[in-house]
Amino acid sequence: CGKNDEGQLGDGTLEDQFGTVMLFPPIRRLGVGASAETAFFVGFNGYVYSAGRNDHGQMGSGDTDFTEWGRKVLFNMDIHASKISAASNHVLAIATPLVQPATFFFWGAAESFA
Repeated sequence: CGKNDEGQLGDGTLEDQFGTVMLFPPIRRLGVGASAETAFFVGFNGYVYSAGRNDHGQMGSGDTDFTEWGRKVLFNMDIHASKISAASNHVLAIATPLVQPATFFFWGAAESFA
């Protein structure tokens, strides 16, 4: 529930919600991370999904297109995320590639990484 003007609840609407909502995609979640206008979910399958504002690429979808539905974050290798943290315009995920040690992934506004 809460503010949803950027689609950050991932329920397919831009309407504020005053009760619980079914999130998209409907999977069991291992972890969550959120900023004021973007939300992130780590599923038990290790995939990361995002919903909400995307003007700095913070949804991790490879573009800056807006959508009110959640989408899968695109990584350049087969990874399984275990934790995620979000700030206003950037995100950090800790991921374990299938054959390598844990790796950190950042995406979003580049000026926020300095």
